[in-house]
Amino acid sequence: MGWLGTSEMARGLEVKGGGVCELWFRGGKFGVGPRVHQEIWCGSSEFLTTLTILIANQHASVSNHQAQPTQILPSTRAQPQAQRLSQMLSRARLAASIPGPSGIPTVAGITAYSPLKLHGAGPGKRVGIIGLGGLGHFGVLWAKALKADKVVVVSRSSAKKADALKMGADDFIATAEDPSWARKHASTLDIIVCTVSSSDMPLMKYLSLLRFDGTFVQVGAPEDGLPTIQQFPLMFKRLKITASLIGPPSEIREMLQLAADKKVKPWIQEIPMKDANKAIVEMEAGKSRYRYVLCNEKQAGGSQVRAGL
Repeated sequence: MGWLGTSEMARGLEVKGGGVCELWFRGGKFGVGPRVHQEIWCGSSEFLTTLTILIANQHASVSNHQAQPTQILPSTRAQPQAQRLSQMLSRARLAASIPGPSGIPTVAGITAYSPLKLHGAGPGKRVGIIGLGGLGHFGVLWAKALKADKVVVVSRSSAKKADALKMGADDFIATAEDPSWARKHASTLDIIVCTVSSSDMPLMKYLSLLRFDGTFVQVGAPEDGLPTIQQFPLMFKRLKITASLIGPPSEIREMLQLAADKKVKPWIQEIPMKDANKAIVEMEAGKSRYRYVLCNEKQAGGSQVRAGL
């Protein structure tokens, strides 16, 4: 997907500016609403709704349109457009109540929130988050906001341990620094959300951290696929392996409400729009802490942001 169907989208980057935000679909304007000084999307979650329409036929927001990857089509068969616009503006007002200069949790937010909510993260559950990056740090924030009994971060080194604890993590496992980490922490977690996108991950050791009836959710997307899985450890502990991508509008509203109620806000770094290429390079090098927000420079008379896919 690309901006207005032409240029490449930079994953992990958000944009903010002043003025009015407009979303566009093929042939005309989709919806207009006041920007809430947060991100490029009106209320942020309308973009997620369009992604849901394009990607997830199983979600409630899907329309009957057959959209191409670079098109956004209105879900007029599922809901009247006026109702959708009203819902968009309602989410914008909710988003305005979230603290911080760029506090709206967007695509990465719902990617991390949806599997946690679906698989019961909350009181009585112990949650593991593998990888502390743009997705992983949201996983920690949501698991704590959902009141999980324990939140454990798993990472290669302890470089981000202090940050993880500040976010609310109760424990931290540095796999490259403790050869016996898998044995020490075996059968201690109920839910694991894995954000790692490497085919070299020690998947069977990750699975060993789960208790009986535990659930492993893959949200990272390794280009070469997941490592080979041995079936017997899964069978003996009745483990479940699944994956997740995004969530429907109902979960987006829940997520925004939780963020407003619990004062959850992402850890972001604001970068001028002119330094976008530098931000991409640093992001690929793992230097972001933990989401980059590209900021439009102020213009005389205010600015206007238009976004599309």
